[in-house]
Order: sequence, then C-alpha cells, then structure tokens
Amino acid sequence: MPVKSRKRRDGLAKSPDKGQIAAKTEQRSNGHNMLHPMTMEASAILFLAMLTAWLYNYMRPDLIHKQQQSFIDLVCGQPDTSCLGSMRAVESLTSGTSIETKQPVRKGTIVLQIPRRLQIWEEDARQDDYIKHIIASMEDSLDGATILALYIAHWQKRLRENSSFYESSFVEHPVLLHYLLHQLPTYEHFDSYHPILWDDNMLAELLRRSSLSYAYVKDMQRQLHDEYSKLVDHVDRNDYYAARLSVLTRAFGTSLSRKANGSYAMVPILDSFNHQSPPNVGFTTQANGDFVVTALVNFRGEIHDSYGKRSDQNLFARYGFVNGDGTDLTQAGINLWHPVQLQDSTQMTISASVQEQYRLAILRYLQYDDGYSECVTQTDAEQDSYMHNAWRLKQLKYQFLLQRAHSPKHWIVTMSPRNKERQHGIPALDPSQVQFNATAVFSTCRVLSLTHEDYEGDATSLLEHYMLDMDYVLPDTRNALEFRTLFCMSRMASTGMERFATTIELEKQLIRELEPGTAQWMAAHLRLGEMQTLQALKHVSFSKLRSSFGENLLGSSPAYSMRNEPCPKDYLKPLLDTKG
Repeated sequence: MPVKSRKRRDGLAKSPDKGQIAAKTEQRSNGHNMLHPMTMEASAILFLAMLTAWLYNYMRPDLIHKQQQSFIDLVCGQPDTSCLGSMRAVESLTSGTSIETKQPVRKGTIVLQIPRRLQIWEEDARQDDYIKHIIASMEDSLDGATILALYIAHWQKRLRENSSFYESSFVEHPVLLHYLLHQLPTYEHFDSYHPILWDDNMLAELLRRSSLSYAYVKDMQRQLHDEYSKLVDHVDRNDYYAARLSVLTRAFGTSLSRKANGSYAMVPILDSFNHQSPPNVGFTTQANGDFVVTALVNFRGEIHDSYGKRSDQNLFARYGFVNGDGTDLTQAGINLWHPVQLQDSTQMTISASVQEQYRLAILRYLQYDDGYSECVTQTDAEQDSYMHNAWRLKQLKYQFLLQRAHSPKHWIVTMSPRNKERQHGIPALDPSQVQFNATAVFSTCRVLSLTHEDYEGDATSLLEHYMLDMDYVLPDTRNALEFRTLFCMSRMASTGMERFATTIELEKQLIRELEPGTAQWMAAHLRLGEMQTLQALKHVSFSKLRSSFGENLLGSSPAYSMRNEPCPKDYLKPLLDTKG
C-alpha cells in the first residue's frame, strides 16, 4: 500500500522497543556445547523468519514506490489534470518514497495542477448528511480538521465494508476511490512511526521529559484525545486517529472563503511531496478550487514542498519526522518548572487542581532574589519599609508570571536554521551566525531579575500598569538590571542543558552511529538541536555581558549580585495568598 513516509525510511523508523533503546551488551556463547535437534530446528525456523523479514523490508520500498507511481499515472491521466511528464516516484534512503523529476525544470513552470473534483474539502464534509447529523448532536462545535477527519473515516469504513457504496456520487471517480482506500495511511502504518501514538515511557526515554520536543508531542496527544472523547459514540478510535493523522500530516489550507468553500483540503499527489527548507515548488489555490504547483527556482531531482516555517520540534510532533540537516528552525524553552501551551489549535481546559500545580510551579522562578543583599521575605517586609517595597514587587512579579504562564512567546526561544547553506553532515553551531526570536523571553528574565528600585523606582507601577498587556516587553535598561537579566538567561539555559544528562558531542557521536531515519536517530537530532539552541542562548548572553559590562562587575554592589543558591522555598509560600 503506497503511503507517504514523510522523511522516514520505511521499515526502519518504527517505534523502538526497550531492547532497541538499551545500550548494547556483550554477547557470550559456549562453542563446545552440542545443539539439541529441537534447538537446531528452532534455529532454522528463526533463520527463515529473519530471512523473510529481511526480504520483506528489502522489497517493500520498491513495491511502495511502484504503487505510488501507478497512482501518479492514474491522476495525471485525467483530462483536466496537469503534471510534469518526467515526474516519478522513487525509493529514498531517508523518506521511503519521494517524487522527483529527471528533467530540468525552469522557474515558473507548472509542476502539477489538481482539479477541485479530485480533492476532498472540508466543505464536502459539511454537506454530508451523516456529518451534519453528528454536528447537530454536539453540544460543542467541531473545528474543520475534526470534521474533515470524521468524513474521511466514515467513507473509508463504508467503502471497506460494502462495495455497493462504490457507485455513490462521492466515490464514483477511481482517483478518489483509490486515494481513500490505498493512498491514505492506515492506523497500523501511523502506529509504526508517528510519535503521537507512542506511549509516555517511550517518549520520555527518547526525548527526555523536560524537553520541548516531549512537550510538543504531549500537547498533540492531548488535542487528539480531547477531540475523540467527544466522538466516541460516532466513530471507532483507530479509524478516527488514522483519518485525523492523515488530515494533520497532509491537509492544506485554502485561500478561499471558509463559508463558501471550506478551509482544509486533501490534495492527491501534492500531499506526497516531502518537506525541505527552502522548497523548490509552491502552490496556490485558484478561484475554481484547483491547486496549482509552480517551480520557485530552476531545479532537477526531488520535488520539495514546504510545510511552513516550523521548528524541528514542531515538525516531529505534527508530521513524525526530522530532516536532520539543520535547515529548519530549532526551539528550546526556559520554562524549567511548568509546561506552556504550544499548539495554537489546542484549547486547554485547566482544572482547579492543575491550576494549583501551576501556581506552585511558578513560585520556583522567584527563588533567587537577585539584586538584593538578602532574601526577600514577608516577615522582613512587616518590619522594614525597604523590604516592604521589595515584597510588594515580588507579589506583582508572581501575578505577572502567572498571567503569562501559558504563553509560548514568553518562555520559548526560536533560533534560525543552523545550516542555511545546506552543507552535508551533522548540523554544527556557530553562535555568531544564528538569530533568535527571543524578545519576550528576555523580558521574562527581566521580570525575574527586577528590583523595586529599577526604572528609577517605577518598577512596581510598571508591572501594575501592564499586568494584562500580553504584548508588553520590559525595556532594556543597559544598567544593573540588564546585567542581572543576562545572567538569569545564562542560568536558565545552563539548567536546561543539564537536564538532558548528556553533551552535544556525545549526541553528535550517537547520530554518527545510528541508522538515518530511525526513531532513535530523529530523537538524537531533536536533543542536539534543543541543546544547541540553549548553548547559543547562553553564548549570546555571556557575549553581551562581556561587551556591555566587562569582566569584574559581578558582586561589586548589591545591584550586581547574583545568587549561587536559591533562597529557601518556605520564603515563597506566602505568595500563594496573592490575589491576581
């Protein structure tokens, strides 16, 4: 069955078991013992099974790309479809199957045009009587991706179970029939590689619980779980998950009005192009609903689409792959003690107990009291006016952080591609050549480092005034506050790196030893990218410290003091009574 591997070598990037993850152990055998005949028979059976599996894995990619080619020929043979004559499905070492052209393609050439009648749109789903019935029975509204997935799962089941439906108006065309039954991946295929279907132990062992990659996958898992919990009476779980993952990994947004034509579309062939940054083709949606793919540059070889400006962590959670070449963005977080909401489409419902856990977690960011000679406590605040002002600011800092606890931009750093020139090999890091989208993250560290004397004594009123303004960024003061902010950022980045319990060099060595495209290989690349992002953040912070403040300011006055150890946790408990 031809399915798109999404940068995954078919038969290799399957979900690993614990034996695959564990370190290799030395195997010992005694060559002097004679084998029992039944042992020899069992060994022969085992050998034949291994040989059969090897032949299957060896031949399966060839079978898949040949069936993919048959589908391309079927689609491109339609009178209102336009395809490059040299477009072919081929086996790929890193992606299982890719689509390429052996002839040179000039910029501006139409590579592919798929008519509206050969696509499946959200609008098609909304006009289906069965889907209308489900929507009408729901207390909560369903988003477009969920509706389209329900529609696909519904028709796939009907087509599998009753051939009389083959003559329906929806599937009367052989392209759509073949697409639904043979092109879209099955649940079993997704289960063999997609991290959304991994259990928590596997995710934690491969990605580390503290990593952003782990958080992205858990967010996606929660999203699909919450969706299906509303649909449990209407669709089988595995059927829905297979269809929903097909929509997640393959659907395109249209540029037409949602009310008129929907906003999600399944587009055959186009949804089989692999991702690369930068791409060599781009698509547009015509007024009649046709998708037209055009060459963005002169090229020959594999046809590359772009799945958007996403980080490796986001690509892995959504599509189940990592290119491993450093041409995409990378991300890392300074949210050491709490998770943030990473997926824009996820509507998080936070219970009272979980909200209380967040309140406790946010306290931990306020343990250091940098810039003060003594830890700031409520007891001292009741006896001293200076400490009273310091404690009042600390209460506001706590409220300020709670307001932004779920906001990614205040905790997550996005770094530019490490390998813009697309050089071969493991992505290397040159901190002087990368750029960060970290303005709001530095503002978070500025809040953590704030004293009531900063901003000419207006720090408290600033937080009060901008408490609910999620776009407000505390400005760079270029004085002791900025000194503490940069040290704070370095401290957070260092702690984040330590949580991986490995080093960048060890991860590089591991990548060299692993088979490209496997789950372990992708996980190693994710860990490497996240650690390199934190390393670059630390480097940038220290470089700015040296260039702006020199080498010897640390500890020269309370304003330039940074604690090596946090203040006692008990000092923070009264903050839980802070209303906000």
